[in-house]
Amino acid sequence: MAADGLLLGCDFSSSPTRKKPIVIAWGRLSKGRVQVSALERLECLRAFEACLLRPVEWTGAFDL
Repeated sequence: MAADGLLLGCDFSSSPTRKKPIVIAWGRLSKGRVQVSALERLECLRAFEACLLRPVEWTGAFDL
């Protein structure tokens, strides 16, 4: 897991649009359970790329 325990969950099932964005869930593992702290809706691939390139360590799970 990432050094600070940050988790990223990603639902990416089609080319992103306003109606069907890429959804990112951010969270942390606490007492054996994932606690989601934020959801992001990304409507284009550039936004997705920018999200993945943020200067923070994370561990991700992707539904592609």
